[in-house]
Amino acid sequence: MLKSTFSKTAIVLAAVMMSGMVSAKELKIAVVDIQAVGDKLPQTAKLREALEKEFGPKQAELKKLEGDFVYNQEKLKRDGATMSDKQKKDLEAQMAKQYEQLQTSGRAYQQAVQKRQSEEMVKIDAAVKKAVEQVVSTGGYDLVLVKGVAVHAAAELDITQAVITQASKAQ
Repeated sequence: MLKSTFSKTAIVLAAVMMSGMVSAKELKIAVVDIQAVGDKLPQTAKLREALEKEFGPKQAELKKLEGDFVYNQEKLKRDGATMSDKQKKDLEAQMAKQYEQLQTSGRAYQQAVQKRQSEEMVKIDAAVKKAVEQVVSTGGYDLVLVKGVAVHAAAELDITQAVITQASKAQ
């Protein structure tokens, strides 16, 4: 993957320089760490808080249900030998119902969280993209690489902090 990405980047650079548009000396290149930008934005922290607030009660409910299931499982192991057949069957039926509810509710919870997270991340991604475009425009950069694509980049080429500052203003 890295080799393929590196090859593509090298081809793009070669094509740009060969086209005569910009000589290698005039090419203004920057590098941005998109992951770091996303992690350090206040919007991302607000998203985490909002998701916790929105889905916290459901998560607590799932933890309680899981705790009840584990308790009954331990109770069956601990007291199973002294329980009557009816008590065992009743407890096993209750555990089966709890397990099914835990699976169903857990899946629904995960899907709901992922859906909301995706919806909000689209907004954050748009803000990051807009911030990169503004920093590139202001800085007059000809080429911006994602930090993970570049094998090496000098620290002075890194515009990550400028992008974080610009994207933070978007709120």
